[in-house]
Amino acid sequence: MGDYRGTSWNSQALFASVVATQTPKQNFLTSLAATHDFVMLQETHSTVGAMETWSPPPGCRYFSSHLSQSEAGVGILVSHKFLKNFDPVPDDEDITPAIWEEIQPGRVACLRLSGPQGNLDLMVVYLKTGHDWKARRSSRACIAKAMRSNAAALTIIAGD
Repeated sequence: MGDYRGTSWNSQALFASVVATQTPKQNFLTSLAATHDFVMLQETHSTVGAMETWSPPPGCRYFSSHLSQSEAGVGILVSHKFLKNFDPVPDDEDITPAIWEEIQPGRVACLRLSGPQGNLDLMVVYLKTGHDWKARRSSRACIAKAMRSNAAALTIIAGD
């Protein structure tokens, strides 16, 4: 696999409905994509409809999991160059949970990449905030259950 660069960003409504709010966030995401192999995003406030009308930065592929336009949402933006280190990832309509798994929609998701140099799981997390410790405990249990053994894959978890 070699060296790679990844980052995590709580975008605080990357897909905001107000253009004046969304444009600077989209520009910042494009700058992150230019300097990283993958960007793990939290609090995107994405919806299926937003994904149908949005295009990721050039040279990138985006994987997303939604909750609502006003809450949560996680995603992973990956460069096509980085994806070439692994087995081909099917088009969105053919993708399976074996590759993109929504562990808790809008809260926890995992991109599972496999290839001749090994397996890499990129897991993005946006836990419930405030006093809802039961929801956070549930999310942590789901994360633990979804993780492959360290002999099966290198797992990178990022988020908040």
